[in-house]
Amino acid sequence: MPKLTVVEAPAPSPLPVRRPPVSGPRARLRELQDQVAGHERRIKEARSAFDRLSDVIRVAVQTKAALSEFDAASAEAAAAWAKQHLNKTPPEVDTDARQKLLVAHAIAQENASASYAARARFESAVNEEHQAIKALQIPMQHAIAEILIAEASGPEMDRLRDAVAAAVRLQVRLQASFHAVVDIAHSGPADAMKPVFVMVEGFSETLRLAAAPPAPDGADDRLAWAKFAAALRADAGAELEGK
Repeated sequence: MPKLTVVEAPAPSPLPVRRPPVSGPRARLRELQDQVAGHERRIKEARSAFDRLSDVIRVAVQTKAALSEFDAASAEAAAAWAKQHLNKTPPEVDTDARQKLLVAHAIAQENASASYAARARFESAVNEEHQAIKALQIPMQHAIAEILIAEASGPEMDRLRDAVAAAVRLQVRLQASFHAVVDIAHSGPADAMKPVFVMVEGFSETLRLAAAPPAPDGADDRLAWAKFAAALRADAGAELEGK
């Protein structure tokens, strides 16, 4: 009887991940913030390179200072000998030491010259990245404005509609009661109904004041929306506090 051999099938290749299409102001804001983060990362990299080139330039400055210090010391020794004439043999400059300093400074100066040109490129790159970030600020503000409107147009707007509808219904009901009282005032002789007309005037003023109450101070609400907008500039997923 033949033996059965179990052959393991190869593991299926993973299906490509399908990302949902980017849509909506929050997704657009997140994309813009990612672009800003990319520009800021490149700015940081360019500045690091700029600083490293500055270190090369600094070596040229240091070698020049060392050479100047050596020459100043040699000149001081020569001046002291000439002034005091301590012996007949004038002091000699340490030629080997000076040559080493000259070579070190020459090499450092050549490296510095190349570094100046390279550093200018990175400085230009930083400026370009800053301009790119600046160009993204307006579309980011547009997206933030859309998010604020969408936030205010949700449940908050529904509550406003319900409140306005309830207020209108109440106004209609109260206005009907007012007209009913007016009808009563006109149902008899004016002299006899004078007390009712007085009541009508008082009731009319009460309705007027009730229909136009003093506006509440909205400073706290404005601050809350301003904080929300500021939070969105840093994080597209920020939420309105106290909603």
